Amino acid sequence: DHLDTAVAQVNDTAAQLDIPNQPRVTLTEQRAEIPIVIENGATVPLSARLALTSDKLDFPDGGDVRIVELQPGSNRIVVEVESRASGAFPVTMTLSSPDETIAISSSRFTVRSTAVSGIGLVLSIGAGVFLLLWWARHFHSTRRAARLVAATPVAEAGAPTAEDSGGAAEPAAT
Repeated sequence: DHLDTAVAQVNDTAAQLDIPNQPRVTLTEQRAEIPIVIENGATVPLSARLALTSDKLDFPDGGDVRIVELQPGSNRIVVEVESRASGAFPVTMTLSSPDETIAISSSRFTVRSTAVSGIGLVLSIGAGVFLLLWWARHFHSTRRAARLVAATPVAEAGAPTAEDSGGAAEPAAT
């Protein structure tokens, strides 16, 4: 009976913790901080393990797993992240007991990164240089082709010339 009562109390206390829907977060830099809100409905502080996972985000300094002390009410936890790509991708949060024996809650939210990665920047600069070289070469070749065209009109085939008539020929109509 004592064990059942203790388990029921632990489960009731764990049910007091909740991860509400998180707002969509937009990162404008590769490295930034994102806020996470966790609600503690209990009247006493509780400790929990917060684990974050994402395919396109890194959590520097082991920030993907941490033990957090949650005061009664709303708790705002700031997590430092580093984006490996631009775009929108999900982040999964899992809240459990500090020893990971009790799964408390889990949630998912979206992080949108508008930061340009190093590879993206190199590709953009390379494409710009390629276009500039192509435009310069195209401009140069069209100007050169225009200079190679004769400035005087060519006589039409079959029209009499000065040599044929033995004198001055009238200019051909164009």
